[in-house]
Amino acid sequence: MKFLPLLCLLVGASAFAQKLADPPKWRQWELGPSDTIPADKALDTFKIAPGFELQLFAAEPMVVDPVAMAWDGDGRAWVVEMRGYMPDVKGTNETKLKIGKIVVLEDTDNDGKADKKTDFLDELIMPRAIAMVDGGVLVAEPPVIWYCQDTDGDLKCDQKTKVGNYARQGPVEHTDNGLVPCLDNWMYNAKSSKRFIFRDGSLITGNSRFRGQWGICQDDYGRLYSTSNSRYLNSDWDMYHGAAGTFSNPSVGTVDINSIRPNPGINRGYQPQMLRKDGRLARITAISGPGVYRSDRYPVDYAGAAFIPEPAANAVTCHW
Repeated sequence: MKFLPLLCLLVGASAFAQKLADPPKWRQWELGPSDTIPADKALDTFKIAPGFELQLFAAEPMVVDPVAMAWDGDGRAWVVEMRGYMPDVKGTNETKLKIGKIVVLEDTDNDGKADKKTDFLDELIMPRAIAMVDGGVLVAEPPVIWYCQDTDGDLKCDQKTKVGNYARQGPVEHTDNGLVPCLDNWMYNAKSSKRFIFRDGSLITGNSRFRGQWGICQDDYGRLYSTSNSRYLNSDWDMYHGAAGTFSNPSVGTVDINSIRPNPGINRGYQPQMLRKDGRLARITAISGPGVYRSDRYPVDYAGAAFIPEPAANAVTCHW
């Protein structure tokens, strides 16, 4: 009887070793080439829904590692560049590298392409959100929020003032993001229970329901929408801040995705339900950056539709 635990352990170890020895599925797949393609050539490789056209606004080296963007009243794009993300496979010194930037992209000849870039603010550590406010811009660089001003009109930050605390430094996918201005004049965030309003040069912090993971937006009624990596979309039944105890509705029940090529390099790829027999992604795993369409340039049927990227599948999905 004294040898029974050891016997069980050896049997278990043998079964585990045999499981590890099973041939990996990826060896059965025809992955095909995955070459780096110049941005202007990449346009020809996209498959677009009928009635749509894809155009290139900006690409490297004009913009590098963009993670967030805001438009000003003059049609300029203010882009957050998180250049310090994953300098190597271990993420060495991510929270020490002062190489993040806020850049301003302009289309000066009205051809639909950015042709001018100005470095507004540099030497940032992992910046992750931006918002246009009266007299300047708010920049989230955890753990703080900066109020940044251009006092002489050259699109460069001349005055940088700490106006509040934003979030702790931490893993990129598990830290607050957003600063999205909404219908009630508050700015909301994903992966956060904070909201902010900028008034008379001061930042006011309020409480909000904890929502989402990466990306947040609103519809025409002020309802907030957020995502998690494995859920397309959640929405609030109620408008605005959503006090504790109010209900958040999973607006998209499915987790299915149809990609156009095998996607073996994914999170949880070892789980049998994640990949199809041909190696294509079967279930979402990297959902982020939702946007509810609220303009009038698309066909009327798309009013209020949610466009949601799935980077692991090289796809953008649309949901009504």
